[in-house]
Amino acid sequence: MLACAIALSAAENIFLPDFLPLGVKIGLASIPVMLAMLCTGWQSALCITVLKSIFVLLMRGATAFAMSIAGGLLSFLIMLLLMKRTKTSFIMLSVCGAIAHNLAQLSVSALIMGSGTTFYYAPILLVSGVLSGIATGVILKLLIPLTSRFSKGNYYDT
Repeated sequence: MLACAIALSAAENIFLPDFLPLGVKIGLASIPVMLAMLCTGWQSALCITVLKSIFVLLMRGATAFAMSIAGGLLSFLIMLLLMKRTKTSFIMLSVCGAIAHNLAQLSVSALIMGSGTTFYYAPILLVSGVLSGIATGVILKLLIPLTSRFSKGNYYDT
């Protein structure tokens, strides 16, 4: 799953359409994290999240790492809380995770820049979070039946 997350992240960076606003991504690397969370447990998903961010540190530096770890951990925590407290849909789980990821990255950006003006970009990232969350949620929903043999059955019985 970690290798898939890294490969999807790299592919997304290479093939990102030019027409998307700065910082907007689909978030394909979140799919293996969500699959791990749903099929093998939260511990695996947390491990993938942290190791993926360490890979970002090695490849793109400290600023990218700070953005990655903050976004990844907040997204992970929100999705974990939703899974523990509700039977939310895959799409809603993904949308909430994407929005949390974007808000954490905006917060880190504000801390680094020493200014809250980065939050003016929030509307763009919130809309993109909803759209990318829907896209990754749909992909996740399509993949879950294929992973039923690996599942512990800890969230949805597939």
